[in-house]
Amino acid sequence: MKWLMIKFTEYSKGVEMKFIIVLLMSIMSLSVYADQSQIPYKILDRSEM
Repeated sequence: MKWLMIKFTEYSKGVEMKFIIVLLMSIMSLSVYADQSQIPYKILDRSEM
């Protein structure tokens, strides 16, 4: 039973790391996309004001 718990914690840690990496990658790609296309953001800012 202890071995199973240790395996489970290791697995959950691995999943968390993968999730964090995927999240970081998506944020990076989104920021790059935002840098490339500033026009939609400017339009959104104008509509808010």
